Amino acid sequence: MVSLTLKDIPPEVHRRLKERAHRNGRSLLSEAMTCLQQAVLSERIDVDEFVARATAVREQAAVYLTESELSKAKREGRP
Repeated sequence: MVSLTLKDIPPEVHRRLKERAHRNGRSLLSEAMTCLQQAVLSERIDVDEFVARATAVREQAAVYLTESELSKAKREGRP
């Protein structure tokens, strides 16, 4: 495995990375590795394809709420 040394990391970036590591129960190194992997290895989403799939799912569900119905549900709480 290849090693990488990072220098001159801005204090705010270091602090936030350290907080993330703590929240996620990881070491600082493990959190940095996870962030790098997510940034470099993630694939771009084809927005048009995503919208088409979301539209198809919505049409299959056949559940449509008006804005007023949605607002009312939010005010009253969900069952």
